[in-house]
Amino acid sequence: IRGLVKVKALHEQVAAMEKVAGQLKTNKEQVYQQIHQLKQSIDQLIHEIANTHMTATQIDNAYNDLVASIDREFRRLKQVVAEQKMKDEQDELKRIQSKLENEKHAIFDEDKRFEQEKEEFRQRSAIAQRQKEEEQLMGKVNAEESHRRKELREQELAEEAFLSEMNERERRDYDLARRIASETGSEVDLPHLQRKTRLNINQKHDLRGHNYAQLRDLINTSCDLELLDACREEFHRRLKVYHAWKLKNRKGKNSS
Repeated sequence: IRGLVKVKALHEQVAAMEKVAGQLKTNKEQVYQQIHQLKQSIDQLIHEIANTHMTATQIDNAYNDLVASIDREFRRLKQVVAEQKMKDEQDELKRIQSKLENEKHAIFDEDKRFEQEKEEFRQRSAIAQRQKEEEQLMGKVNAEESHRRKELREQELAEEAFLSEMNERERRDYDLARRIASETGSEVDLPHLQRKTRLNINQKHDLRGHNYAQLRDLINTSCDLELLDACREEFHRRLKVYHAWKLKNRKGKNSS
């Protein structure tokens, strides 16, 4: 009876093996088959003890063989489970490392993209600032050019008005001289009336916008013969305008 009780107790160890085998992810069917064979061996020994005349020594030997088989298979099962657990932990560690590496690359790519966008923004800002400065400079140049053209135009209009007035005065003087000669019957050799016109402006070197100091500097420093001739022409033109203006003022004072 004691031998029968010990053999039946082996089912508890086999049940523990089944519980451990449930943790397996591979070869589970093969392990369950081995456990089933152990169960059959236990049941067969129980049947033999109950239905045959086995001596205590025979029972102990059969029991010890079963215990050795169960222990051997249990140790092997535990080793497989431990290896599986170790492999799972290694796989999990690799997964975590891979995830960290991917996150690291993602952060690096994000930083790189941010720096690239920052550099592109800096370049766009620099280009926009340069364009703004160029536009401001161009506006200033255009404004100065417009002002210069306006001054030149005003100067031309003033000269034309002055010459027109001189021509009109000479025409009246000429008509008066002819009328006096006609009334007195005297023969007077009158020159042909010539209308005064503005001097031709040097088209290549338009110096009307220069002041006298600038003209003097050009004459003293330039080696360009055409430019020097243009400076002389401009001085001559201004001198004639000045003399005409002076003559006009003198006549105005005398008539008053």
